[in-house]
Amino acid sequence: MARKDVYDDCPEGWTVGYSDVGHDGNRSKPNMCEKRENLCFNHRNGRHTFKPVTNRRDGDSCQKTISMPRPVRSKPWDVEYTDAKGFRQRAWFNLNI
Repeated sequence: MARKDVYDDCPEGWTVGYSDVGHDGNRSKPNMCEKRENLCFNHRNGRHTFKPVTNRRDGDSCQKTISMPRPVRSKPWDVEYTDAKGFRQRAWFNLNI
């Protein structure tokens, strides 16, 4: 049976995120990639020195979630099958002609 998976994997170091989460906890499509980054740094000898700081002096968190649109597959449909040697394979294809 063919299966549709529109979104490709997020880049290494990123996790799947959602653009909208409803009041009842329902999520939208998994259309974002997210990661947490420490945005705080010190200036020491004219160079940026990153430190594992969790809060700045102004009380704002150094840890921020950044996001980007999740990559979209050019071939979003796939079918899994067992080949002649007994190995499971997956073939990707596009139904848009």
